[in-house]
Amino acid sequence: MTEPNLFAFRAYGLNVVVVSGALVRAKCLEQEGLALILGHGIGRFIGGSPSDEAGYACTGQADHFSAGYIINQTFYGNSTPYLKSGIKQVCELFESIQKDNRGGSDRCEEPSIACRIQSLKDAQSGKNLPYCAGAPVPGALQLLSAQALSVADTAGLELAFNLPLKASTVTDVTRYTITPVSSVLTAMVDPLDPTRALLTVRFPQDVEQEFSIAVSNLRASDGSSLDREHSVVNFRLVEASSI
Repeated sequence: MTEPNLFAFRAYGLNVVVVSGALVRAKCLEQEGLALILGHGIGRFIGGSPSDEAGYACTGQADHFSAGYIINQTFYGNSTPYLKSGIKQVCELFESIQKDNRGGSDRCEEPSIACRIQSLKDAQSGKNLPYCAGAPVPGALQLLSAQALSVADTAGLELAFNLPLKASTVTDVTRYTITPVSSVLTAMVDPLDPTRALLTVRFPQDVEQEFSIAVSNLRASDGSSLDREHSVVNFRLVEASSI
C-alpha cells in the first residue's frame, strides 16, 4: 500500500484492522497518533451509533469513540497528555490531504476533514458527537405528505418525509393513527426511496371523506427524532393504482 490509510472490515467471522506501511512510516505520527488511529479502526466495530447499513460505526463516530473512550481506557491515568499529542499528530497528518479529497459528501461515510477534527476535539473536551459527523438532531424528521394509492378494502398509503427513515421504527404499525378510524396492516420503508414509507391500510367503506394520519416515535436513519409539529397530515382516498 503506497498511501497512508487504515482499513477496518469483517472477514471469516473476524474483525480485521489493517494499517498500511505508508501510514506507519508517516513522519508526523508517533505512538500517540498511531494509537488514536488504531482506536478509530476498533471503533468502527464497537463504536455504536450512528452507523452505516453494514453496522460499522460512522467515520466521525469512530474518531469520537477512539478519542473519548479507547485512548482513556488504554492509557488510563495518563490519557490526557497522550490524547493531546495524538490529536496534534493526526491533525498534522490531515493537513497533507489535498483540498479535493477532504470529504464532506456524506455525514456518515465521508464527513469533511474539518468535521473529523471537530469530532476528535469534542471527544477530548467531553462533548457529544457533532451534527456534521452524523449525530441525531431532535425534531429534525418531518412528515410532509400522505397519498392514497388505491381504494380497495385493503388500500395503500404513501407517506413522504424530509429525511431517510430508520426501518426498524417504521415497521411498527402501532405508530400510525388514522382518523376516521382505519387499520394499518403493514408498514415498510420504500425500497426505492428511503424517505418514504409504504403502508397497507383497511379504510372504512365511505371513500369520499377526508382522512388524517398522525405518526409517532419514528426516527430518521441518523437517529434524529420526529418533529411533533410536523407529524400529522390530511389526505383523501382517490382512484389510483395499487402498490
